[in-house]
Amino acid sequence: MAATILNGKVSKLYNVPEISDVKITIQILESLGCKVKKDKKKLIIDSRNMKGTTIPEDLMRKLRSSVIIAGAIISRFGEACFSYPGRMRYWK
Repeated sequence: MAATILNGKVSKLYNVPEISDVKITIQILESLGCKVKKDKKKLIIDSRNMKGTTIPEDLMRKLRSSVIIAGAIISRFGEACFSYPGRMRYWK
């Protein structure tokens, strides 16, 4: 799901499981400006208008693997802001 940030287009993912990690990742993507549609086990993620580079601290703490999303943001925009135990860190 994090890789959909990189192409800046519409991506379709199939056989996406109904688990909490997916739900939290969707919330993170939406907070960054992506549009996400879910249809049964298919996700359509539109990252064309994504502008955000800051992952909300509360969501970052719920999903340890959200650092993968931070890497995709850095790759696309050259910077990202995300929390790391206790405070916000800026990476360039």
